[in-house]
Amino acid sequence: MRRLVHALPVAYAAGALYLAHCALASLQHGAPPYTAGLAACSLLLLASAAHHYLSRAEVRIAVAQLEIAARPFTTAQDTAVARLMTTPCCEAWWSAVGGEHQCTRKDQTT
Repeated sequence: MRRLVHALPVAYAAGALYLAHCALASLQHGAPPYTAGLAACSLLLLASAAHHYLSRAEVRIAVAQLEIAARPFTTAQDTAVARLMTTPCCEAWWSAVGGEHQCTRKDQTT
C-alpha cells in the first residue's frame, strides 16, 4: 500500500509530462486549441500531484499528533495520581476523592 501511495504522484507527473509533450507537438502542427487544452490538462495533473504530496504531509502530521496523545503518563506526579486513583482504601475514599478522610475498619476494601 505504501508503495502505491508514492507511485501515484509519480504517475501524475509522468502524465503531465506526456501531455506537455503532446501540447508542444500540436503547437508545431498548427493546432492552437488542442495545444491550449493539452497544456491545461498538464497543469491540472501537476496541481493534483502537488495536492497529493501536501495531503500526505498533513496525514503524517495527524498521525504523529495521535501517537503523542496516546502515550501513557510520563511525569512522576501523573503516575502517582493514577496509582492512588486505582487503589481505594475504603468506601469513604470515594466520597473524598482520595483526599483526607477517616477510614473506619468496617468499610475497608483492602
